[in-house]
Amino acid sequence: MPSLKVKLSDIASSRFAAHGDFAIWTDGDLLCYDVTGPFNLEWVQALGLARKQIVSAWRPSNRVAAIVHWHTSALMSPEALQAYEDGFAQFKQTSVGPAALAWVADASVEGMPLLHRHFEALFHKNATNFRFFDDPVAARDWAEQEVARVRQSAR
Repeated sequence: MPSLKVKLSDIASSRFAAHGDFAIWTDGDLLCYDVTGPFNLEWVQALGLARKQIVSAWRPSNRVAAIVHWHTSALMSPEALQAYEDGFAQFKQTSVGPAALAWVADASVEGMPLLHRHFEALFHKNATNFRFFDDPVAARDWAEQEVARVRQSAR
């Protein structure tokens, strides 16, 4: 199946403008995100719609892994943070919620040390194997290994 891609500009806008940007695409058994912050509630809501749209068109037959590449800032409003947590928990309840999640960011991404610790607890609570990387190649290698491990254990 060819790769699918959804960007923020593909999602209908709400009453207020989304702050931040994203693109989501599929690559084999990987769901890839490229996100640029800071973010507001409308951005998180648009991200959730885009994720639903791409996953329903993709229809993976296996559990997948996700890779999120962060740029500029990871900061978000308290409302956006809560919406992200709620949306992730709902996504994990589906049959295609990621079995593993890799975040990729360099030291220049504003707020990442704070949010990394916060989300690490969220992902643990939702039984998601999570790793943080500064190297995108290492993140991809790990994510592919995790998909293979999950597939092997399902046999």
